[in-house]
Amino acid sequence: MDSLRLDELTSEEVSNLLMGSGKRYGLILPVGCTEQHGPELPLGCDTAIARGAAQNVAKALMEHPVYGAVVMPDFPYAPSPGAEEVSGTVSVSFSWMGDGLCEILASAIKTPWQYVAIVNAHAHNHGRVIEASIAGSQGRLGRKLPIVALNVYDYNCHAQEVGLNSGQHAGEFEIALYEYYVGSVKYVDGKKQGDVRRERPPRIFGLDIIPRSRMGVISDPPPDTARALKQSKELGLLVDNAIIGDIVSNLDIYFSQWMQQ
Repeated sequence: MDSLRLDELTSEEVSNLLMGSGKRYGLILPVGCTEQHGPELPLGCDTAIARGAAQNVAKALMEHPVYGAVVMPDFPYAPSPGAEEVSGTVSVSFSWMGDGLCEILASAIKTPWQYVAIVNAHAHNHGRVIEASIAGSQGRLGRKLPIVALNVYDYNCHAQEVGLNSGQHAGEFEIALYEYYVGSVKYVDGKKQGDVRRERPPRIFGLDIIPRSRMGVISDPPPDTARALKQSKELGLLVDNAIIGDIVSNLDIYFSQWMQQ
């Protein structure tokens, strides 16, 4: 197979893959957003991170004896509460995002893929991704199949392992991963300094991001971009390996203990 991307394959190639490989083939769906990420990262930062992780997982699974994967086109639209008015952001409702995600998956699994993995890199999508996984387990997408829900920010513990401060939004974790997967962080020294004008009440959500951030960056202290770029490969490899391990271990448990129920 020359490509690991679904949109680059023909229908015949997909049929041959599913009928002739002897492996359990599934889909990986990268889910992100189109949202401001401060002065150094692009609006499509989260989507690019999800796409890069999905592609690396699919490449790694080429060598796996049991599982294989094909990467779906990106899902780049999501709720971005608090950032709706910032230039370039495209924010949708939580219900639209959840319904759209499930509708896409319900159509995709009419082809007999044996699992789906959702690689999500935008925190506000978390609940909708879990709902899609539940719908797959319960057969509400047309048939039962495992949907592995993977949220990239759940792996931000690895930032500390490589000496980075992850931050909450557009911090060193995202800077390093964007550099690892894409390699074009717009580094200009000194533009994340300054005071945060307003504190966000920790249990009140949706407040405008600019007054509670440093030019759209939420990290205390401000991210050290040079440090993040230096550690990008080490962090990226840790995150890739963690995602691959989680996909394989979850599928192993499902197919050995739950498939017949």
